[in-house]
Amino acid sequence: MDDVPVIPPVEQGRSNGAAMPGAPALGLGMRTNLSQFMLLVAVNALVGATLGQERTVVPLLAQRVFGLTALVGGLSFIAAFALVKAVTNFFAGTLSDRYGRKPVLLTGWLIAIPVPLILIWAPD
Repeated sequence: MDDVPVIPPVEQGRSNGAAMPGAPALGLGMRTNLSQFMLLVAVNALVGATLGQERTVVPLLAQRVFGLTALVGGLSFIAAFALVKAVTNFFAGTLSDRYGRKPVLLTGWLIAIPVPLILIWAPD
């Protein structure tokens, strides 16, 4: 039993990690981080709703306007989405290094706000 290391208990509201002296204590638990959790839920809901709209509208548009089958339209959407996401992530990473992550995220969200509205108000 002497070989087992003893880990000291963690104080309430503090992590057991190697925090820097003078750094604020890390709060653990859902109640402490409720605002961050709700922001995560809201962002995931908005992204999911936008992608859901695009997945229903784009294949219909591909079939009616361009004469593509549902399979080709779906695959075209996935390929275009993957390509645009890869390029956007590359530039977003570069901009995040330069300006910080939060301003880049907020700018991206502001640019994405009209997308669901454009899909809703698009002509038949």
